[in-house]
Amino acid sequence: MGASPPAPANSSTAAPPIEAACHIVILEDQLEEAQRINAEHRRQAETSTGPTTV
Repeated sequence: MGASPPAPANSSTAAPPIEAACHIVILEDQLEEAQRINAEHRRQAETSTGPTTV
């Protein structure tokens, strides 16, 4: 996850379309990894404490 941080929200210039597309791909990859890690943590919690209600 060595991606650079997103540009500040108050940036006065919009990124070129290719940069915006690359940023979206990076964010999608980060989301996928976070969801995978979250699911792994949930599985570990369920095996150690039983099912949880969410």
